[in-house]
Amino acid sequence: MQRVSVCRLGLACSLVFACSSTSGSGAGSSGAGGSSGAGATAGMPNTAGSLGQGGASARGGNSSGGSSGTPSNVGGASGVSGAASGSGGVAAEIVVRPQPTDEAFANPLLGFRPDLGSSNHYATLYRQYIKWSDLEHSESDGVDKIQAFTAAAWKDLPAQNAKVIPRVYLDYPGQGTYWPQDLTTGDYTSDAFKARLTRLIGRLGQVWDGDPRVAFIQTGFIGQWGEQHDPAPDAALAQLMSDAYTAAFPHKLLENRYPGAFPAPWGIYWDSFGCDQNAAILALGTRFHTVPFEGEVAYDYCTPAGADPTSDVSVPANTQKFVDLIRTFHTTALGWIADAPYNASTSAGIDQLQKIFGYRFVIDEARFPARMHAGASFSVTLTITNVGSAPIYYAFPLELSLLDAATHAPVWQTVASDVDARTWLPGEQWDGAQGKYTTAAASIVVPISASLPSSLASGSYVLAVALLDPAGMLPAARFAIVNYYAGGRHPLGLIGVDADTTETLDPATFSKLADDTSLHYVMPSP
Repeated sequence: MQRVSVCRLGLACSLVFACSSTSGSGAGSSGAGGSSGAGATAGMPNTAGSLGQGGASARGGNSSGGSSGTPSNVGGASGVSGAASGSGGVAAEIVVRPQPTDEAFANPLLGFRPDLGSSNHYATLYRQYIKWSDLEHSESDGVDKIQAFTAAAWKDLPAQNAKVIPRVYLDYPGQGTYWPQDLTTGDYTSDAFKARLTRLIGRLGQVWDGDPRVAFIQTGFIGQWGEQHDPAPDAALAQLMSDAYTAAFPHKLLENRYPGAFPAPWGIYWDSFGCDQNAAILALGTRFHTVPFEGEVAYDYCTPAGADPTSDVSVPANTQKFVDLIRTFHTTALGWIADAPYNASTSAGIDQLQKIFGYRFVIDEARFPARMHAGASFSVTLTITNVGSAPIYYAFPLELSLLDAATHAPVWQTVASDVDARTWLPGEQWDGAQGKYTTAAASIVVPISASLPSSLASGSYVLAVALLDPAGMLPAARFAIVNYYAGGRHPLGLIGVDADTTETLDPATFSKLADDTSLHYVMPSP
């Protein structure tokens, strides 16, 4: 017989007992269910709902559960059940359904994407235009010049939990051309150019492929602004670049400017977002499952809504147009529109768009034991949905931890090695009239098995989860739920280790995701 406790936030939860029979007998007592509207104190709907409790079995005896009420709404809190101290086969489970948050907040690898050196309220991604001549002025220059440039330009990114999208270019209309002094300006077809291009791409891979500060690579080089037009690469050059980049960057995701221009199945930097190439990008189908679609709004060429960044986030009709475009094209990040200031007239629109860029994971449900034993194994099951517009494109490990109940510092941590957050996909086929994807995002059941060290002291701990940046294995990407502690971990509930606990999480200890500026990653040792 099993009873399930359902709660939201840190409201009191009754334990769940699966009872087995041994010799003897013992009566289980039932406690009172939660009162109507108890959830209102934690920001939940003031609706009635109560949940009766299961009783605890006597040691070594049969257990009989007290009656359990049927919750009419999870907004009501249940009472606290008796202790699960019996050794006669009692197993207890807690079920928590965290409240989603409506906050806009910064998360890695998504959102408004200004150029490096500019600012944005939510930026964790920056594009950087890089002149070829800054990396290599002549054939005699070595990899050390690229390393020195990189070290100086990106030194502040780890502390900001931010990453860069570099694009190397040769021609910037209105500013100049930046060819190495020993190559002919404008010559994209000679064998000398192709050999040097191949060499430089290989060297960039040596320096950038393992650099955690690099998010994606815009393959650039050819044409105006490195946008691969005027001139566009011919088929031979496109093949050469595809081969060179694929060999040089086995670990980074690559992007090109125009769909179909390169044989490699790269992502897209769409620098005329929403106003041309729409059909060609839609024709890429599910390519967004594995590579990013990002770019910029070309306010000097064509725009899908307003005439400038501020109007697109301050005029509701313009902002809604961008909602539909971001959703339709599964957009991870956008530039130029990122130049809009964050103020009273723009904040609502900026927040609205930030919440739909890229991934946005919610934990619909968490199931875990109410009591664990030091040295023993246990299981946790999460149900996760991506309510955003795109996947997370790198494997950020899922951490399970026990936190000190008072300080919230981690006491024990493990990584769920068989969990891949890249597979948590969003919905598809956006219906703007209905304001939802026709094919809704799947809710992903994530089972996690772990073992506690035998040395872990008995007592109450907070069970928490986090998504880690592989660079330093620190919390980095956050779930869009109210349960949050500053520092990047999400508390799910209190559990006992070789002890019973009747305590519950206090929502007053939760932090706002947008207020936490402590997140960072670390560079690997040289």
